[in-house]
Amino acid sequence: MAIFNKKDFILCDVPVPHGYPQSQTHAGISFYNGVYYLVTSPYPSIKRNIIFAYLREALRRLTFDHCFKRINGEEFENPMLYFGAEENNNPPHIFSPYSNNPLMQTPDKLYGLPSYCSDPDIFIKDGKICILNREVIRISYNDDGKTYKSLIRLFVIMGHIELKNNFILDSISKIIDTHELITSPCLIFFNNKYRLIYLISSSYNDGKDCEKIIIRKADSIKGPFIEKCEIKLISKSYQPWHISVFQYKSNMYAIVACIKNGQKQRCYQMLGKFNNNMDTLRIYQTPLIDIPSYRGSAFVRPDGMFVLYSTTVKYKMKGSNSVDGRDIIMMATPFEKLEQELAANE
Repeated sequence: MAIFNKKDFILCDVPVPHGYPQSQTHAGISFYNGVYYLVTSPYPSIKRNIIFAYLREALRRLTFDHCFKRINGEEFENPMLYFGAEENNNPPHIFSPYSNNPLMQTPDKLYGLPSYCSDPDIFIKDGKICILNREVIRISYNDDGKTYKSLIRLFVIMGHIELKNNFILDSISKIIDTHELITSPCLIFFNNKYRLIYLISSSYNDGKDCEKIIIRKADSIKGPFIEKCEIKLISKSYQPWHISVFQYKSNMYAIVACIKNGQKQRCYQMLGKFNNNMDTLRIYQTPLIDIPSYRGSAFVRPDGMFVLYSTTVKYKMKGSNSVDGRDIIMMATPFEKLEQELAANE
């Protein structure tokens, strides 16, 4: 039994750019000076009706190039930025897109195999907006002929807000090149160090245990993130697939999208808490969401309100315009009360 059910969530309006089927996943949220900054990446599950929609659009434009330029969901999975403002002290469910979305385009196929972006996250410090983007460059097939050997590149997109809802891009820097199959990178500043956290896991796809949770430290947000260690995981029945991190008072927490042990292709949003040294992550064993979901992200407002933005997967909420049941949903609740309830369920 989850803490919250579907009636506790509000469907968000997060429009994709022209030419993208409506679909959103990988929610990342941050809050600064009264504005909510949301990052996402679309991942439309291409179905027959979507292809027909493209054909209709192509006929309208009298060209088939637009129709068949992209039919792979991965090619839409590019980082997007959105702005939202509170109404009557309530977190926003309507977001305005950054005019130059996406922030980065699908990477080139350097080795002849499909490449893609994924897993964006957002972090704001001292008015500087930092957005992570993961690029996956497939190099070759593994011996099974089905899975890939890949190069993973992490980029940090830096910018600032000059006027309300006007993001000014300052720089894009590559911070990591690796052949490790890292997923869901996120950034946080804690104890005078920038900390890059990510997983090495295939749990969602194979139902197996998360292999590792890694933390890297640096003095600059652009690295080098040389200091590296593994985080110990304490979780009895759930295995991490994606992660995002936030701070409340002096403690560090995580929203962890987990599978149940041995059960692939179905995520639950869980709350995790780090110890003081951030070398151990304990996941509360009661899910937050009783909805098929993917990557979520949260923070705690100065008034103690916990605000969660998560995603649905193949779950059509009332009013949704998505082509595949992938949407952003939101809920808010007092955080200390929530943690007390989770702890009482242990």
